[in-house]
Amino acid sequence: MVRIPKALWVKFDKLLGAVGVPVGAHGAYRKWLRYYLDFCHKYEHAYSDAASLPHFMDKLASKGQTESQRARAEQAVQLYYRMLAGSGSGDGDVGLEVREQGAEPSIAGSVGARTPWTAPAAEAGSRNRGGTGASWKDEFAGLTSAIKMRHYRCDYRGA
Repeated sequence: MVRIPKALWVKFDKLLGAVGVPVGAHGAYRKWLRYYLDFCHKYEHAYSDAASLPHFMDKLASKGQTESQRARAEQAVQLYYRMLAGSGSGDGDVGLEVREQGAEPSIAGSVGARTPWTAPAAEAGSRNRGGTGASWKDEFAGLTSAIKMRHYRCDYRGA
């Protein structure tokens, strides 16, 4: 999941206000932008590449989103592209932090470029035993542990 920095949200909200999007609709536009950035991360598209928008729209259609929902999503992403184009070279460098599941490794990638996440060298060998894909037991145990940890943590439920 991509953690979007506050600076990007502030700029996006200012643009929404400048183009006349009602304040009550800002949340929906932010939601579609978040979905788009997560989509780009998951399917390894550049965050600022307009060529990824048709793929995103196809994905929304395959998930059963209505025409009006897809239109609003497309408008939100178009406004995001507009924000990047109008921000100049300095503002396009707002870093997106990627949180991987588990021990919370993170990378800071440029909004316009994709930086693939790679496992640390010491961990890579234990996760994939010689490239055979025989690490399902380890993966299952790790997921089970993570679920139990999240389930039993007091602060996870806001307590």
